[in-house]
Amino acid sequence: MTFSEIVKELNRRIKESDSILQNLQSERSEKKGLKRVSSKFFNDREDILNQEYTFHYGGGDEFQFNIGKEPEYEGEPVFRFGLAFNFQASQSVPDPIGVQQKQIERFNELVKKYPAYLSENAFWIWTAQGRTESHEVGKIQEPDIKLGNFLFIGNSIAKVPNEITEDDIELIIDELEYLYPVYEYVQLGLYSAIRLEKIARICFNSEGWVKPSGTKGKSKTANTHEAKYGFGHEEWLFDFSKLIKGYHYASLEPIHKYRDKYTNEVFNIHLYTINGTTKKRYWIGELRDVEVIDYDHTKKAIAEYKKNGWYKEMEEQLNDLGIPTNFLNKWADDILFNVRFKPENAHIFEENIEVEANDNAIPSARYNLLNYKGLPKELEEYHDEPDFGPSSENYGIPKFAESSKRVSGPRISEIPHIHYRITEGLYKYLKKEGYKVEYERKVNISSKVDMIAWEEKKATFFEIKTYPSTKACIREALGQILEYSLYPSDNKAYKLVIVSQNRSAGPDQKYIRHLRESLNLNLEYWGFDYEKNEIIEIIK
Repeated sequence: MTFSEIVKELNRRIKESDSILQNLQSERSEKKGLKRVSSKFFNDREDILNQEYTFHYGGGDEFQFNIGKEPEYEGEPVFRFGLAFNFQASQSVPDPIGVQQKQIERFNELVKKYPAYLSENAFWIWTAQGRTESHEVGKIQEPDIKLGNFLFIGNSIAKVPNEITEDDIELIIDELEYLYPVYEYVQLGLYSAIRLEKIARICFNSEGWVKPSGTKGKSKTANTHEAKYGFGHEEWLFDFSKLIKGYHYASLEPIHKYRDKYTNEVFNIHLYTINGTTKKRYWIGELRDVEVIDYDHTKKAIAEYKKNGWYKEMEEQLNDLGIPTNFLNKWADDILFNVRFKPENAHIFEENIEVEANDNAIPSARYNLLNYKGLPKELEEYHDEPDFGPSSENYGIPKFAESSKRVSGPRISEIPHIHYRITEGLYKYLKKEGYKVEYERKVNISSKVDMIAWEEKKATFFEIKTYPSTKACIREALGQILEYSLYPSDNKAYKLVIVSQNRSAGPDQKYIRHLRESLNLNLEYWGFDYEKNEIIEIIK
């Protein structure tokens, strides 16, 4: 590819994918009050491309995304991609240092506050005398801030443009996506943009963390909340039937211990649990963009819970387990809620992954917020497997028959309240669209489909699932909805629709499309907002 072709391909892939880089121009527009912005990511003006470098549209006087071919360095070609401060004056930007002074301060603040975030990136400078050596990213020093200098933060490939491959294009996009929060922080002043990767232990729960599950599997350590009171901070962590303006409010014990330190921080938090009886460890998944809220937010959320009857419901759930409800009252004002996040940012395994006790992914059994080191070996091996095929493992005779009962780890559960609300909301939506609607309709002697929408004699079957994982919703619904339509040898439905409250992720969308194409199914996935009674997405 020529340099121009690389830029064209990058612009195309960013525009046609769900890349976070798509947000660049809209965020710039909102922050700077711009009326017109480009639909392209990189500037594709011919006079710039002819020099074999470019930067994002509108980035001439900004902390800019920048890619380009550089002269050979230490005998190797250099194709750079990352972020840059360009202090080279031009007719349109005669004082580049002056207009970027605030950004320089923010960059130094970011490096001080999050020293590990750019640890995998390199830093070098182009001066009038040439290029400096690459070194670790650090604070920008006063001698570096000089008219004519070009400061680069990012990575490079030892290739010239015509050697760049399709895989290299993906690598470049991945790197720019990783650096996007740095741009938001430095250029736009969005201080919550940097998401710190953490790992946290949560209490054991056999009800999918949608309600308390009792003392079974809880920690026996005397000073833990669950040992003292019979329930943990995270019992309601995935009860997404209770939302306040799109956010789920919850509590994490590792946050509570150092709340004043973490208030207003934003984390990506990987979750694990330990069965206090068997001592087995389980990897649960990840919560992204978790905001640590202040005490004022806690009080307002509790008031909303009491107003909606949700607090009383929590008390009743504890009462059903023989746990005094005053334990919740004693706990409420301080730590009932210390975080909030959006349900679509919960990426949870429908069956939790058992992790070996010596796996470094879980460095401690204590309830502390720890730095994330990587996925457990079990998951790393899966991600590293290039193609599906016979494994090298020698399988012996299975021993399951020796035990009358298979013991598995905790798994996620459906949320009944959401099922009822989606059923009611979907009914209203379909009626408004002009369909004849039936629900809980018998389709054979022992099976009922959640909902049918009739368009004359053409039936669309709807199966509603409310697991906090889109993949789990699809898995649990698919067999049922196929049976309802096809068993024993029929074609009752013209179209099959799986419905949940979740937004789908990229792999979920690929799966639905793969099912449609490979099995020739008229199948769709609908994300449904039961607060607004409207569809938030249709995947087909």
